[in-house]
Parts: sequence; C-alpha cells; structure tokens
Amino acid sequence: MDNASQREAPSTTTELEEHQFCSAPRATSATGIAPWGPWSPAIDAGERRCQLRCLSGLIAAYRGSADPLISVLRSAESDDAVLQDAAVQFDRLPTRVLRNVVSIFGAIMRPRRAPQ
Repeated sequence: MDNASQREAPSTTTELEEHQFCSAPRATSATGIAPWGPWSPAIDAGERRCQLRCLSGLIAAYRGSADPLISVLRSAESDDAVLQDAAVQFDRLPTRVLRNVVSIFGAIMRPRRAPQ
C-alpha cells in the first residue's frame, strides 16, 4: 500500500481546511483583498481593468451571463472602492468554479516569453 491510501481522513473542520489542495487564493492581506490577479498591488489600472474583464468573461462562461458577480467585477473596473466587494464575492464561489476560473485565468494571464 502506498502512503496516500494509508492516510487517515482529517477529523475536524480545522484539519480539513488545512488540507484543501485545490482552492483559489483567499483574501489574506491587511485590507482583506486577495493579493493576486486584479487585486495585486503590483499592476496598473489598465491591467487591472483587463484582468477584471477576463474574470467577468470566465464567470459568465461557468455561471451564466446573469451572475451578479459579473456586474460587481465590471463596476470594479472603474471604481477601486468596489474591488474589496468583488474579492469577497469571488471567494464565495463554489470550489469547482473557483478552480476552473483561476486555472484558466492563470493560463491566459501567464507572461509570454520574449521571442528568441
């Protein structure tokens, strides 16, 4: 038997939360805004708009174009005060949707290599 099959299931909610392998980044900064993607302090306003628009499209694809998160993300494109609410609502998405959206977002936003 391999080690994976011998592991015991976590016995408490806290242990279970510690063993989440495939969840989207959660809000951890002092402001509560997730420090990745459009919530990263390292990007400029134009890039933030592009990333929020990308997330809006992915949410529409996975949840339908009437999902309320889309309008929050679109509002955050021009109103930095809405970014916190967008992060909170994004983090409340079901785990499967988060996994799919974050993985595709990462593939789309991955920096390109310079041509050699």
